[in-house]
Amino acid sequence: MTFDQYVAAFALGRLLSSDFPEAATQALTEGYESVDLAALAGSTSRSASPYELEEMWRRGLREVNKVIPNRAAAGRILRDRVAAVKKKR
Repeated sequence: MTFDQYVAAFALGRLLSSDFPEAATQALTEGYESVDLAALAGSTSRSASPYELEEMWRRGLREVNKVIPNRAAAGRILRDRVAAVKKKR
């Protein structure tokens, strides 16, 4: 998934706290620079509580000026991802 797709999944409540490190790693891979996303990328659910992971995620989104889309926009982003995957098959 792309960083935008992870953010869309978060907007729809489809991103688990255990997914935040992977999502943060994707953001860094895509060139976003954030202290909180970098810290989150190295975190595990054992090293931080779900609340702490979500707080790092939210701070990281703010640091990179990423706006959480509304539900309709998030749905379109994820719909397009599914369509692209089906097209590749």
